[in-house]
Amino acid sequence: MLEGRGSAGVLAERASLPETGNSAVLAVHAGIDQADDAASRLHGLLALHCSAHGRRAVAVWAGGTVLVVLGALDHDPRRADAQVAELGTSLAERLPAALGTTVRVGLGDVVAGLADLPGSRRSAELALDALTAAGGPRLVARTEDVAETIGLMRVMDALREVHLPQGTPVARLAAFDAEHSGSCLLETLRVYLDHFGDVTAASRALCVHPNSLRYRIRRIVQVSGIDLGSPDARLLAQIQLRLRDRGAGR
Repeated sequence: MLEGRGSAGVLAERASLPETGNSAVLAVHAGIDQADDAASRLHGLLALHCSAHGRRAVAVWAGGTVLVVLGALDHDPRRADAQVAELGTSLAERLPAALGTTVRVGLGDVVAGLADLPGSRRSAELALDALTAAGGPRLVARTEDVAETIGLMRVMDALREVHLPQGTPVARLAAFDAEHSGSCLLETLRVYLDHFGDVTAASRALCVHPNSLRYRIRRIVQVSGIDLGSPDARLLAQIQLRLRDRGAGR
């Protein structure tokens, strides 16, 4: 059904879910594969937790993610959306204590019936992908909550096959780091740009003294020739750094 190939009537009959009425999908990731010993515990905890919240639910594995189908939500779409968010937040807060791992939850859009569940699944998985890519403290999100990350992911995908000149500042820094053991100029530039050139914040993130960071920045300019005063140079450097991260599976 979630792949768009099944019958809504059959799902309704076998799972005791209403075929019509507001429904949604949660995409739950806990770093557990279906073959792991903890997989059955996760599945059972999801069912128990949904039942405790008064939600009719069916949980199925899809790779390393558990998709939770929620039916019989409130007839008002906004209240139904609030129910989905409440359950997703509760799962992210309660399950880690039982599983010993971080749990992230993508909230799918509320749809008008079981036949529209594939669309809710796509939005839930997209939100989960963005949460995983961002890697920050946020554990639960709708697509609208992580729209910037989703947008950037799509830009990065579109740029994957773009061939940039070999002599860019980032390429020079990468070559320099590769030739000099212990050099970390590329990572220093990444953190410096991510902190908007704030030396205090960037040095704190790198665990170095601000004066050490200032020396590294001067060295970066010398080695790469980057013009840190140029918005275009900064933008290109950040794009290249993110493309390198994605290529390395970072």
